[in-house]
Amino acid sequence: MSFQHEMIREGSADESRAAAGRGFRHDAPLHAPERESGGRIRYRLGAVEVDIAARQVRRDGETVDLAPKEFGLLEALLRREGAAATRSELLREVWSHRAPVATRTVDTHIGELRRKLEDDSSQPEFIHTVRKWGYRIGRR
Repeated sequence: MSFQHEMIREGSADESRAAAGRGFRHDAPLHAPERESGGRIRYRLGAVEVDIAARQVRRDGETVDLAPKEFGLLEALLRREGAAATRSELLREVWSHRAPVATRTVDTHIGELRRKLEDDSSQPEFIHTVRKWGYRIGRR
């Protein structure tokens, strides 16, 4: 999987052209994080933009309300930039869960993220299940 870096100045003509081109494109990759001055990090995932510092998610320009754990899960997956994470890793990172027990918590939250961020949550474009392993974010 290749990641593309897209630097866009906020409020610029470049941003307007990029936004118009993003839309519902099915070829839009997960972009490498944009690192702005002051440590602000943003990710783009098709029509979804995630601002880590502001803890804000927008889809097609509209704010998407995520529960704190949903945002934490999304952030943990995005920071891996396409690498898969096991359910146990995500439980430790997001929930500080240490016991090696089976739980559907991660699966339930992934389902909610897909419902809120994907065009069709039953056919996810970006949030993928890695069979018998965990999850990853990115293009197939």
